[in-house]
Amino acid sequence: MRRLIWTLVTAFLMASSTESYAASQEASTPIPGAPSQPQKVYFDDHNLTPPSLIEPQTPFVEPQKCSGDYRGNVQLSLIIDEQGRPRDVVVTDPIGNDFDIFAVKLVEADRFAPGSIHGQSVPVGRTIAVALRACIVKQKDSDGKKTQTLHLSKRPEQKLAYAVVPEKDVFLNSASPSRPLYNQADSLEKVGGAVSAPKAILQANASFSEYARKNKIQGTVVLTLIVDAHGLPQEVHVTRSLEPSLDQEAIAAVMRYRFHPAMKAGRPVSVQVSVEVRFKLY
Repeated sequence: MRRLIWTLVTAFLMASSTESYAASQEASTPIPGAPSQPQKVYFDDHNLTPPSLIEPQTPFVEPQKCSGDYRGNVQLSLIIDEQGRPRDVVVTDPIGNDFDIFAVKLVEADRFAPGSIHGQSVPVGRTIAVALRACIVKQKDSDGKKTQTLHLSKRPEQKLAYAVVPEKDVFLNSASPSRPLYNQADSLEKVGGAVSAPKAILQANASFSEYARKNKIQGTVVLTLIVDAHGLPQEVHVTRSLEPSLDQEAIAAVMRYRFHPAMKAGRPVSVQVSVEVRFKLY
């Protein structure tokens, strides 16, 4: 399923307009002339004119000869800055599969009419619900081999809603870069002091391999991973092995974990953590 989901992501983003793609790239670099002073993020103010989603202009084309019906609903939190760009996109109500990653990519590519107070654009904190629906298209590749590709069967539905007001004010520096998904060039924060630890909000159970069950192998696999600023696991590595097939089962399970990310000054950050996955026969 992982391969199918990633094909879905690529196919949808390629179908987006050139303008949307350019806007997505623009979000990764500072905007010339953007305010350098931190801007207060508003969550609930009686003078606030709320932001709104700008609907994609590209017509959606439904795939032909599509079978199956795969659905998923993901909720995320985000800050919509005064330029109408999504920032600090975090998965808050995950499914535990690659639809979560697709929802992050989709929202990162969105553009909004920004919120304002007395006519002045301001950053606004919101949540967004993303409803996804997909199906499988069977076809042949260039070598004549049969393949299955997951395609969106409907345009994703997105709905903005109010976010929980944080206990402390949150500030956003619009001149700082915003990267869509974690990559190796991103800096890692260290848990402790001003940086809170990430908290798991969804944990998948690891399965026993047939070999391990037959040979009654049990114990603990220790993994290190990056919990990125979206709350998604990245770069999962085994630091204490148990048995090769169980190591792989542990990695597969942890890749389905979802987290409330580490926080620094009210903003999500990427950190490295260790996770233990225990295998016990009953």
